[in-house]
Amino acid sequence: MTTVAIIPARQGSKGIVGKNLTILNGKPLVQYSIEAAMQAHSIDIVVLTTDWPDVSKLGKKLGVEYIRDRPKSLSSDTATMVETVDDVLQWLQDAHKLTTDVIVLLQPTSPLRTATDVDNSMEKLSDEYDSVVAVNKVQEHPYECIEITSDDQWCYLAEPKTQLTRRQDYDGDFYFINGAIYVVKTSVFMEVHHFLTKRSFFYCMPKNRSVDIDYHDDLDFAAYLLANEK
Repeated sequence: MTTVAIIPARQGSKGIVGKNLTILNGKPLVQYSIEAAMQAHSIDIVVLTTDWPDVSKLGKKLGVEYIRDRPKSLSSDTATMVETVDDVLQWLQDAHKLTTDVIVLLQPTSPLRTATDVDNSMEKLSDEYDSVVAVNKVQEHPYECIEITSDDQWCYLAEPKTQLTRRQDYDGDFYFINGAIYVVKTSVFMEVHHFLTKRSFFYCMPKNRSVDIDYHDDLDFAAYLLANEK
């Protein structure tokens, strides 16, 4: 079984300018994902796909063998991750005669995800599951979340069965997809063009390895966690 890790790192970014090369604790943000992919025992091929020469240069310096110069059509805000993965798979086949059995998507915005997290996710992939997706347990329980409409009406996102006031009395576990790891069988991805199916397994990660970098505050929090990880 051949597994490819795909790291998408385009130049454009709205929240933080030049985000993928922003320094976090002495290293460019994208380097954390490259190192996690290269250190994971379950990964056979690492592909860095980027439209940014400086990211390509960093990838070569770190030993990434396969660097895809992303087409301009896939470098805008409107380009989807599915299109980016499709492009990498086609490029591997056309340019390098390589086919894969499993795709692992590692977004640079999750720098605290580790090689062990990647390997643990891969271990969950089996005949029973089409894909594995990293999640976190929600901090704000849906029973405490409301939607306010334009006419000032409101409703619960998840309706409590009774009027509960203590969180320990809530029933059901709720999770959100943290974006750190997506694992999917290549054959399934080519069929449904999605990372989630009815046969997905959800790998629950701890909060301290699940920071998603969108804004400068996220960088500060990630830096704090790295400085205090021991």
